[in-house]
Amino acid sequence: RSGAPASRAGRGSGGERLWGSAACGGVYQQAYRLSVSAPSVGGTPLALEASTAFDVEPSQGFWGLGSAPRDDTLRPARALGPREAAVETSFSQRRFFTNLRAGWSFSRQVRLGVIGVLAHYDFEESQSDDEPSIERVYDVGRLVGFEEGFTLAEPLLDFVIDTRAPRGRPASGLRFDTFAGGPPPQQGYGFFHAGAALTGYLDLYGGDRILVLHAAHEMVFGADSAIPFAALPRLGGPRRLRGYERNRLRDKRTFLAVAEYEYPIHEYVDGALFVEMGSVGRDHEELIDPRHYRFSVGGSLLFRSRDTRLFSLQLGYGEGLQFFLTTDPFLTFSDKGEAP
Repeated sequence: RSGAPASRAGRGSGGERLWGSAACGGVYQQAYRLSVSAPSVGGTPLALEASTAFDVEPSQGFWGLGSAPRDDTLRPARALGPREAAVETSFSQRRFFTNLRAGWSFSRQVRLGVIGVLAHYDFEESQSDDEPSIERVYDVGRLVGFEEGFTLAEPLLDFVIDTRAPRGRPASGLRFDTFAGGPPPQQGYGFFHAGAALTGYLDLYGGDRILVLHAAHEMVFGADSAIPFAALPRLGGPRRLRGYERNRLRDKRTFLAVAEYEYPIHEYVDGALFVEMGSVGRDHEELIDPRHYRFSVGGSLLFRSRDTRLFSLQLGYGEGLQFFLTTDPFLTFSDKGEAP
């Protein structure tokens, strides 16, 4: 599909920023977003950010819940439970969310924030001709929140330590990112949601041969009937197991480990080779079971200056060959504060 994005941004004298965008094509049939940020309110370490968005995704992939091996040859005689098999299907999703974040910077390297999210979801049959619509394979009545849609208000507390240097082309330091919170009981839903990611940069030679080690863990706690399927942690995509399709694996627990070697190609271009291991499970016992481990390998081209990471082209192989365009693949939780 082709896309036609449009955006407009403006800045104030104190660094305040107003930004809006509209796009069609690609993953989204239509997508609109409006954001405003004030990085230093009244010259203080207080930062405020707010955004609201609406999008329509006509074909989001769904392969059931858990870590079952993919089986595209299965033609079930009855509707499957979501944990019975991993068959490629898709569904249509309409999503609206708005969020507000208030953060305090203790230094350039340490930040603490409070996030409030209000999200609404509606789901329908897929509009894709490439794979069967979800209700032809799975019993959608057993997918929490699918038939009626859902609305959730979710407060989160987040904390970041970032000592990477230089920021655009890190050769040393680390980034630690953690959050915790979750929707309180509302309309039959409610769960605890938390995650943590740690990325370290080791200079192997000359300041431009870098070993990057990354680990991320996300979890939700609560009754299965109180957690909408779309709010479950996922693996697959440009920041979560690059050798797998986006959202390929879903469950109540996820873990990801990455080792990546970066080397120079040009003043503004680096190359990278990586190996990754991911796992999902209904609980931590399932999560650490070696039978649930999934692996991917690949390489990428990183376009960046000393102070700014522009974008990267990622090619991964795991359950097939995947290609992604992204910014920083190690910002696993860069979308926290948005809708799931």
